[in-house]
Amino acid sequence: MSDNLTDKQLKLGYWWILHRATFHRLAVVIIGVIALSFCGYALWQLTDWLTSRQAEEDALRQLVSQNINVDDYRRSSRPVPLEIKLTTAVPSAKNLYDLVAEVKNPNMKWAITNLSFTFTADGVNSQGHAFFLPMEEKYLIKLGVPLQTKPQKIEVTFDGIEWQRIRDLSELNIPSFEISEQEIEHLIPNDYNSPTATKLTFKLNNKNNDSYWQVNLTAILSRFGSIQAVAQKSIVNVISQSQRVVEFYWPNMVISADSVIIKPEVNVLDPRTIK
Repeated sequence: MSDNLTDKQLKLGYWWILHRATFHRLAVVIIGVIALSFCGYALWQLTDWLTSRQAEEDALRQLVSQNINVDDYRRSSRPVPLEIKLTTAVPSAKNLYDLVAEVKNPNMKWAITNLSFTFTADGVNSQGHAFFLPMEEKYLIKLGVPLQTKPQKIEVTFDGIEWQRIRDLSELNIPSFEISEQEIEHLIPNDYNSPTATKLTFKLNNKNNDSYWQVNLTAILSRFGSIQAVAQKSIVNVISQSQRVVEFYWPNMVISADSVIIKPEVNVLDPRTIK
């Protein structure tokens, strides 16, 4: 390596000797500012913690002192029992009665996939099965139960309930049907020895986007709030955006009614019901 230095190198070295102290002081100032910033931030955090410490301790004491009852919480999250609003027996023929119970599921978040129920009237038991959507109200019915006289007391009991938690009601796609052009006719037979019959006719309009393999229908005829006749039937292959004429027929009965209730229902809890 050559020991000879150029003029440019000598000038640069001379300039560094003159300004080295200045750069040293500048570096000390920059380091000091950074250290002071960290100290200030730490001091601010300490001050904030000290000022909020009392509130945090009070909140912690309150949380620890709370008596959280797990049993109460579990009870509050369980489904509420079904509500029985009405039980009655309706004559359908000689020594035959239709047993009816109006029942509501008051739960918003719980459905019943399978309900086993039993009517008890004058010592006679009649069993059936049903399902309930959240907040659904329907009639549980057993048709043609043999009884000597109209029972004075009717009980309905629930023997087994299979609950299903529903987190989002919109996922069920509960259908809505339109009932129109209801008409009750008294049919006079050709044979004068035969009694007059009663026929209910209406149109069922499926305005839903889904088609259904089966739709269950319940018809209730009442007068002055008293049920006069009940009937049930199922219709199949109910196509979306279609209309169908449906008939209910009560032979050997003359029914006078001022109110007609028609309740279509689809078990959307079972995906197989949707075509």
